Amino acid sequence: FQNGAILWSTATGAQISPNGPIRDAWKTTGFEGGILGYPTGPVTCAADRQSCSQPFQGGRIDWTAAAGARIIRQ
Repeated sequence: FQNGAILWSTATGAQISPNGPIRDAWKTTGFEGGILGYPTGPVTCAADRQSCSQPFQGGRIDWTAAAGARIIRQ
């Protein structure tokens, strides 16, 4: 998958992890083997594309154009 990765687990099903700042932040946690685990849903963005978020088994990653990516653990 040229623009990221498609991941699958029995717990989460197939989820897309597109290239970009959220995936870069997830990489710093160790991808699916790290503290966040697998993604549980898609990246969703505000209409103006100035903020996006993706949920994971152990939390979520929020990104804003002003502040960058931030890991939020559950």
